[in-house]
Amino acid sequence: MTQPFTDLNKRLARLLMNWFLIQNGYRPIIFNKKTDSTEYMEALHKKLSGNHRAYTEYMEKCMLRTQKEIISLLKSR
Repeated sequence: MTQPFTDLNKRLARLLMNWFLIQNGYRPIIFNKKTDSTEYMEALHKKLSGNHRAYTEYMEKCMLRTQKEIISLLKSR
């Protein structure tokens, strides 16, 4: 249940997710923190248990962090 693509991998799934976000005017989500793996699994298990909001909040948190990192990189140039 935690691997929605049986013949693909999570990296390709994230690539497709980010492509969709960018195509629809949103910023990509970059998962680069050591805690992302654990938090992702916790949010996914909550979603599978019926708490869809927990997963959405996790993704929003990652998107906001990514946005802040992009802005910080742009300011430092």
